[in-house]
Amino acid sequence: MSQAFAWRLSFYILLDLLILWHYKERMKIIWESVWHNMSTKFRYPVWSYLLLPVFAIGLEIILVLPKILIQLLTNPAQTIEDLSGIPKMIIELIEKIGG
Repeated sequence: MSQAFAWRLSFYILLDLLILWHYKERMKIIWESVWHNMSTKFRYPVWSYLLLPVFAIGLEIILVLPKILIQLLTNPAQTIEDLSGIPKMIIELIEKIGG
């Protein structure tokens, strides 16, 4: 499965590069206009940009909730057992990251 994904991904990257090569003159114009007209002014406060990863993680959790509910309805004992192992996994992950 992962080998097939790697082949497809490399193929799509190659196709993207070929498309960019075909339009290289237009890409040069775009590249120059982006870099020469670049502004470092932020439109929103910096804290709002820092909240983006928090919202991304929250969105991932929210999208998992329906699957957890379905598993609780179809196989409650196994699901509860699996969910009770999450704190242990988090602690192990923190220990690996911390040293």
